[in-house]
Amino acid sequence: MLETLSLSYLVGLFPVIIPSFKNFPMDFRDSILFVYVVAFAHGLKELSLGFQSTDVRPSRKEFIDILMQSPSLQCLVIEYSGPAGNQWESGLESIILEELQELELSYMGVSDVVKLLDCILFLKLKSLTLTYLSGMLDDFTDTSNSRFKNVEFLRLKGIQCSVSEAIRCLETFPKVQVLHVNFHEISICIRHVFRLGSLLPSLHTLEVIGLNLSDIRLLLEDRKHCARPIKKLYLDRWEELIARNRGIEGLSRLTITVEEPIEIFDETEMS
Repeated sequence: MLETLSLSYLVGLFPVIIPSFKNFPMDFRDSILFVYVVAFAHGLKELSLGFQSTDVRPSRKEFIDILMQSPSLQCLVIEYSGPAGNQWESGLESIILEELQELELSYMGVSDVVKLLDCILFLKLKSLTLTYLSGMLDDFTDTSNSRFKNVEFLRLKGIQCSVSEAIRCLETFPKVQVLHVNFHEISICIRHVFRLGSLLPSLHTLEVIGLNLSDIRLLLEDRKHCARPIKKLYLDRWEELIARNRGIEGLSRLTITVEEPIEIFDETEMS
């Protein structure tokens, strides 16, 4: 039974569509492919739709059918994809994904994300990744007030928003325990938001890329003073090299603010 399916980088300019998954025919073209996807979708646990040119995206009906025929889906990734053309505007039927635990939405307009979330019901979602969303983040917050109340892992990258938008967004994640943020590609003005102990009250693990050690130290100290301490901190190797160039004191001063040793990782491992 097919359990994992990834359809990425499908472009109409090429005569053959080559999806990257196991034990599945590899020479179907355009919408014919999605007919077969629906036929085999019932046992899917992981589905990824990514970077598809508009002329080879599933139709509105095909998109709905794929999700509705995947009741066992545990992981859903949508990157620059969705129904073809402007069919987001038509509205989508309600889709129940009872087993969905991981959701990743990337390179999409916030308005499209809202339309998608409005039609999907998920009760077990634990992990959410948001990268390179364009538009007003408040629109996303309005539709997510109770949807993400059980999310425990949150990854943010390429999100541009105001401080007030960031605060309202983070208020919808009361149970997030692990936060991964790439500060290279997020609004600089919101870096101080994560220091507020009133936000992300369950947070205990922080994975950081692109934030200097002084700002990290302030973040750790402020959350500790608010009785919302970070217990585990991950830094990318670039920050480690900077610390070494400035002397060991940089990392040692961070170490005393967390309960567990600081772990170092390559940016490629977690970005």
